[in-house]
Amino acid sequence: MKEKNYTAVPHGYLDECEMLSDAEFGWLMRALLRYSIDGTPIRAEGNARFFARRMMNQEDINRARYEAAATGREERARYAAAVRWGRAAEMPDGCPRMPADASTGKDRSGEDRTEQNNAE
Repeated sequence: MKEKNYTAVPHGYLDECEMLSDAEFGWLMRALLRYSIDGTPIRAEGNARFFARRMMNQEDINRARYEAAATGREERARYAAAVRWGRAAEMPDGCPRMPADASTGKDRSGEDRTEQNNAE
C-alpha cells in the first residue's frame, strides 16, 4: 500500500484555533505534520495544548479512512487484473469468472460458459 504523504487540515481548525497567535498556530500545524509523518505525539504548551489532542484524534481517523480506501482499491485492482488475465481461479477468495456474453454464451477467453452460468 502506498504511504499517505499529506495531512488533511479541515477548514474548521481556523475557527477552532482562533484564540491562538499566528506563532502558536504555525507551531501546532508543524507538529501536526510531524505527527502525521512519524507518529510523534504533539507535546503542546500554552493555549495550543487545548487543540493538540483533537487534531491528533482527527489525524488518526483520517489515516484509518485512507488505509481502508487504499486497501479496497488494491483488492479491486487485484481482482480486475485476475479476471482480465483469466486467473480468477488463482485468487484466494475464489473470485468468479466474468459472466458470459448473453448472445454467444462465451466469456472473454472464448470458452463456452453457457451451462456454467445457467447453473449459477
